Amino acid sequence: SSLTTPPLSTRAWAWRHFIAFMHEHLPDAKLLKELTHRALRFCDSDVSLWLERLRALELGGAGAEEVRSDFERGLGAQLLPQQQLEGEPDDVPAAGDESANGYIQLLHAYSQYQRR
Repeated sequence: SSLTTPPLSTRAWAWRHFIAFMHEHLPDAKLLKELTHRALRFCDSDVSLWLERLRALELGGAGAEEVRSDFERGLGAQLLPQQQLEGEPDDVPAAGDESANGYIQLLHAYSQYQRR
């Protein structure tokens, strides 16, 4: 029996690196908004992708209702513990991290957005 590797599109770390690359080299708000939408379509359990989504929506000038809607979608997702190292493969568990931290991070990011 051979082990099959899941497609790269289902690896949150790949999306995180791609989004970081786009922020640095091609910071187009509309493109980042679409990119984070696609990332979450494949990896909706990664809290850092939800944080990037809220950031992209704000940078793209999305309305408060759209930001709130995606925030609530993030709260409804089954968030997994965030990886400790940015380049870690998804199958390496983060030591000492609890999944509730992801929801707190998401709430904190949305609270900061509301404050601005």
